[in-house]
Amino acid sequence: MAFRLHNLPDGLVSLEFEERDQEVLREAIGALYGPSDQQWVTGNVAEITFGGESFAYQAEWDEPCLVAGNPEAADLLKDLHAFLIR
Repeated sequence: MAFRLHNLPDGLVSLEFEERDQEVLREAIGALYGPSDQQWVTGNVAEITFGGESFAYQAEWDEPCLVAGNPEAADLLKDLHAFLIR
């Protein structure tokens, strides 16, 4: 299980993970924020909503990631990352 938080140039963050850890991620989101909603935008990109914020889910590169779209969403990803690596 490997979850990595990356600081982005715009001051936001992305949470990268291995594809095999998607179920662990879903369970952690549910435990912290309740149910999530997912809507696919294209084949490799979706919008995921949890904790009252929206995130871009991207699986275009080597590993999938969630990308925060605003500072509040970035804070949620930081908390989620801390929960996942505890």
